[in-house]
Amino acid sequence: TVTKGPMSNATVVAYGVNSGQLGGQIGTATTDASGNFSLAVGNYAGPVMLQASAGTYIDEATGATVTMAPGDVITAVMPSMAAGTTLNGIQVTPVTAMAQAMASHMAGGLTDANIAAASKAMGQYFAVSDILHVPPMNPLVPGSGTGASVDSQNYGMTMAAMSKYAQTLGLSSS
Repeated sequence: TVTKGPMSNATVVAYGVNSGQLGGQIGTATTDASGNFSLAVGNYAGPVMLQASAGTYIDEATGATVTMAPGDVITAVMPSMAAGTTLNGIQVTPVTAMAQAMASHMAGGLTDANIAAASKAMGQYFAVSDILHVPPMNPLVPGSGTGASVDSQNYGMTMAAMSKYAQTLGLSSS
């Protein structure tokens, strides 16, 4: 699920990771109105980076519908997976993008160990047990916190807080 607010009609591209660096494209998908996607990686086995672009979402701070600017992406990176895997239920959010950037800048780049360490660090920082699998609650939907796990609530409110902070700084780009 691509979430900066659920992102509809976004293009999700999966890339293989080779020797800690971004490799070739291994699959693509388009999100539905709720930001969900399913993507088969074929015969590829190893770490995977997802990049989501285009698409629209409702900004939590302003309530405005925002279209991702050309060239803007939200990313997520996952440790090695088996060939034939179909990706679904993976979260692609600003928090997973932070973890991807962190892992990329660690010695060795996007290794399984660095990916795991960066994801764990971002999860601990934002009080979310698993940033790749916990779905963020949507704070724009009345009652969405009812029955949502604390992790899901923390995740959704973290992204809403980021949106509000960007608004107070006058940032207008996706």
